[in-house]
Amino acid sequence: MDAPKVSPTTATLLRDEVRRFVTECGTRRALPTLVHVGVLAGHRIALPVDTSYDAGLRADLLTRALDRFDDPTPLMAWLTRAGFPSVHDADLAWLAAADLGFGRHGVHQVSFFTVTRHGWLDVRTGDARSWQRVRPLPAVSPD
Repeated sequence: MDAPKVSPTTATLLRDEVRRFVTECGTRRALPTLVHVGVLAGHRIALPVDTSYDAGLRADLLTRALDRFDDPTPLMAWLTRAGFPSVHDADLAWLAAADLGFGRHGVHQVSFFTVTRHGWLDVRTGDARSWQRVRPLPAVSPD
């Protein structure tokens, strides 16, 4: 049986996350790697990623981030990083941490994505979208 594909609604929200990431990063070459827990295009908690974190610490960080939400059921997790939307070791390490963290809250099979300047990847299924040029979000004028 084929893995389920990302729904059109989620794909649109992920495209918006790619645009948001491009907007926030601007022209910087060195991009921060962050793991996010929350709702795409909505409330989220961002945690810095350090390569020195072991599996237990990654799971604990995600668990504690989930503790800050009333209901973890509709939430997702995603990693923003440099590079292209293809599977990297960090993606798999944080997917495992997300499975543990969400599992501790009674949520199984959480959606986990990687977002880069070039596109997004569903780390669990391998479904991905990429673009040659991603336009930043329009500037919001202060009122």
